[in-house]
Amino acid sequence: PVPSAEAPAPAAAGIAAVQHTMHERCTQCHAAKPSMMPTAAKGLMFETSEQIATHAQLIYQQVVLQKAMPLANMTKMTDEERNIIAAWHLNAK
Repeated sequence: PVPSAEAPAPAAAGIAAVQHTMHERCTQCHAAKPSMMPTAAKGLMFETSEQIATHAQLIYQQVVLQKAMPLANMTKMTDEERNIIAAWHLNAK
């Protein structure tokens, strides 16, 4: 199957793919105006590529290694989306 423009393939593993995943699965809690809580969880926001890059190691640890985020996987992050983040993090080093 051909990947859609909305969901970049793990091979892309660029910041655009990660930003798309973060927007779909993380900004409900980690945004200036999150939809699931009154303020950004732990004060962390992942709306811009700069915010994501600043917290790359933390995101990798919480999302890929520990699978602790999203909390109780409330936003239904897939293994493919976790792989996108892993590939980006490993390529960005």
